[in-house]
Amino acid sequence: MKGIILKDFYENYIIRKNLINWILGIIMLIVVVAVFRTKYVFALSCGLVLPLLGTSMLQFSMEQDDIAHFYKLERTYPLTIRQIVLAKYILALLCIGFFLLVSFGLSFLYVYGYRVTTFREGLQIWASGIPVGLTFLSITYLGYFLFGGQKGHHSVCGGNGCFSPGVRHLVLRLWRSGTADNRSDITSGDQLSALHYFGIGKLSSIRSLLRKKN
Repeated sequence: MKGIILKDFYENYIIRKNLINWILGIIMLIVVVAVFRTKYVFALSCGLVLPLLGTSMLQFSMEQDDIAHFYKLERTYPLTIRQIVLAKYILALLCIGFFLLVSFGLSFLYVYGYRVTTFREGLQIWASGIPVGLTFLSITYLGYFLFGGQKGHHSVCGGNGCFSPGVRHLVLRLWRSGTADNRSDITSGDQLSALHYFGIGKLSSIRSLLRKKN
């Protein structure tokens, strides 16, 4: 499992095309954060964009696996299908966790540097990134396991396009709620739903990969 995790991780940075995509994405985010110092941009950046960056890991590695036909070599590994899927999900969770830490640091910039929100609201906006990241992870990874790198990318774009208005509404309603208790209730419910979607997505990914291998 460690080998699968390291392979997928290195493919995101060793291959020049993937590295350029990451660099451009980070530069664009820095520019947006530096120019647009509003609560709306704060909510979209910390509650949506940064958590989603962690889910893009599998796209680059799946595309490379399709080109190199790595799935043929993968069958010879002393690993079960569940372990292979689990390794890819572990990498995604680690990446989402890393970007949530970056988002947590960025929230201090908006709270104490730009002063566009309070610490309590900033913490709630940051916490909204957890269910957002888990929900999009369940959608995107299931699409890649079902359709592969190229077709999965198109299906994921379509699925995320359908779900993004709802996710954006989730981020905005967290800091528009009237009281702190209401915001806590909303966040807890959304996190439980995200964990439910994550479990369904993981099990569905295992079943889809089992069908392909058979």
